Amino acid sequence: PRPRPRPRPRPRPRPHPRPTLLKYNCTVSQLISMLDLNGISASELMIAGNSIDMAVLVSDGIKNGLAADCPVCNGPGIVLCHGRLVCWGYMEGMTKCVYRAAEKDTLRFKFVLPDEVLHS
Repeated sequence: PRPRPRPRPRPRPRPHPRPTLLKYNCTVSQLISMLDLNGISASELMIAGNSIDMAVLVSDGIKNGLAADCPVCNGPGIVLCHGRLVCWGYMEGMTKCVYRAAEKDTLRFKFVLPDEVLHS
């Protein structure tokens, strides 16, 4: 019998450029102030030390609008990941929220940027 050809590995998806641009062009304090201005506490989501996660939340807010609070944990940590909405919040203590939804299943509001970012 003839050996089967090996399947080619799938190319890895490239990261979206917006979070990367934000990460390298904004300070951590600017990212935190952008999230705070929109009612998102980086410390409650336990991402205050992670500039990449903060940049992902900010870029999602800029591109798609600020997502409504999570119906499961009542937190503001809903973000678009791989075509669906995922909550990055916590239910109680260290228990991660399990909320997942289609993109059309949540309301979006205007994401507010501070004047220092708009005019820099």
